[in-house]
Order: sequence, then structure tokens, then C-alpha cells
Amino acid sequence: MEGSQGTGITIWDGQFFRRLTIENGLPSNQVTAMCEAIDGSVWISTLFHGVVKISKTGERRYFTSRDGLPDNTVYAIYCACNNLTWVGTSNGLCTIDSSGIIRNIIVDDNKNPDIHGITGET
Repeated sequence: MEGSQGTGITIWDGQFFRRLTIENGLPSNQVTAMCEAIDGSVWISTLFHGVVKISKTGERRYFTSRDGLPDNTVYAIYCACNNLTWVGTSNGLCTIDSSGIIRNIIVDDNKNPDIHGITGET
């Protein structure tokens, strides 16, 4: 899989390259990061339009500020081995668990900085 800032993502399905864009399921063509969770789902963060989780069966679930993200501008995403997905936005950090519950993380005494990178142990 390969993402870009403007043309969606390119997926190799083992035989062909396919492009995933707003026309077939992405919330935005401006992809900022991707990660694969332990259940095989792929999480994709976008500029201005939140996050989408795509299951192994192709089912999509979208997360935006309406659902509890600190902001829809998402710069970073990290799929941890404990089945939490960490999301870094222009207004702070949050986690999303396997059932879709979003928990905002207080960083730096409520100043909610831009989060541009997340790393962790595997």
C-alpha cells in the first residue's frame, strides 16, 4: 500500500494495483498516514476529513470530530499491538479501541499540541 497527498492510496492485491480514492471509499484523497492493526484492518488518516478503518472484508468505518476525534486534521496514526489505534491531530492525541470508543489524551496541561508522529513498541 502506498499513500499520497492528493491522489488517494495505491493497493497491490497480489495481482493488480488498485487505487482507492474518495470515489470509492476514502474520506479524502489527501492521505497523511496508514497502519495495519493486529486484526488485519487498515487505518488511514487524512488531512481535514478524519480517519477511516477498512476491515479485511472491505467494511469501512469513519471517525471524525463528530465522533470524538480532537480534530479532523489527522497527521499521524499508529496501530498498537494491544488493539488500540493512536491518532495524532492538529488539536491533540486520542486512542480508538476495537469497538470504536474514542478517548482523548491530555498532553502538556491541556494545550493540545499538533501531533505529527507516533511510535511505539511492537
